[in-house]
Amino acid sequence: MEDSSQNPIVPLEPNSLYICLNQILVPGRYHWALYITGGISPSGTVAERHEWCEVRNRSSKDDPVEAYMHYKVNPVGEITERDFQFTLAVIKITAYVPPGPSASNTGDSESHFDFVDLFSNPPIFEESYSNWMINRKKGINCRVWVLKALERLRLNGLIVSLEREDIEAIEGKVTDVGHKATEKVASGEVKTVVTSL
Repeated sequence: MEDSSQNPIVPLEPNSLYICLNQILVPGRYHWALYITGGISPSGTVAERHEWCEVRNRSSKDDPVEAYMHYKVNPVGEITERDFQFTLAVIKITAYVPPGPSASNTGDSESHFDFVDLFSNPPIFEESYSNWMINRKKGINCRVWVLKALERLRLNGLIVSLEREDIEAIEGKVTDVGHKATEKVASGEVKTVVTSL
């Protein structure tokens, strides 16, 4: 368990969906990811992080520079474990409805919902390139990945009462939250913003 005095815990609700914005070196831009929370453990809410991000330790310069990745986080801290980025904001998507205990999207006999399968089969991005510039020119980035993942959740009945246009409109709202969070950090208030849409 992390020392929460060194890395304060971000209070996430169980069985929820969040968009996470992490600080990067480009002003006005953020790294986007999803947190899907499950139950509660003694150390806090267990979350699975889903994101489009850099592939570390590529075996060849021809290998893709980015890919879909996922991992469990328990608890979610203000500083990410994987790359030590500050979490500017987490935005709860209130239209999310967690899958029921008997929900399964894999067709197997085990009753569980496999978010990795949902985001991988088929992949949200069919291809990733060995060059950042090519990925960006083709619209392949973490923000677009999150928006496409939200649409996939909506199409699978896990985001209700929102239409495709509403999912597209989330981008501007989340970006506004990120800008306000950045202003707070710049004024000396270094704390993750937790809000909802």
